[in-house]
Amino acid sequence: MFVAASMFLAACAPSPSEVATKIQEHKELTKEDYSVAVGYMLKAMEEVSDSISAYENDREKLVMCFKSMMDRYEDGNTIFYALSQTDPASLDEETRKEYEKAMALQEDNSRRFAAAMGYSGTVLDPEYNKEKAAADSAASAPVIAAGDSVSVLKAD
Repeated sequence: MFVAASMFLAACAPSPSEVATKIQEHKELTKEDYSVAVGYMLKAMEEVSDSISAYENDREKLVMCFKSMMDRYEDGNTIFYALSQTDPASLDEETRKEYEKAMALQEDNSRRFAAAMGYSGTVLDPEYNKEKAAADSAASAPVIAAGDSVSVLKAD
């Protein structure tokens, strides 16, 4: 009985392609849509992680693997973008946990992919982004040279 009920529920669930279409048409997503989208993204992130592990020392094979994944996850960009704009607090508990796992895995995959490809000092390198933000902040701070007069305002 349980197997039949599970099969029936799976048959009623939307496909990732149907969810992507709803996103593109700016239609509101249901709880079930979010569950499908998060599951799709988590599966993709797990496959990316496995691919990086398998080919981290072979850039050419890693790139070829990613290209083949693009066919299997053709709705990935649409779904990932929509989910990255989603407030996780709006998701049910089970979907939120999977969402958080997928997002953490995506961040880790970005870092590992950048390292495997030898990217450093580019926007694909998360450490570079942190260093650049700190440098930009320091560059925009006022510089006071020795001998400059400084006025200090006091609040009464």
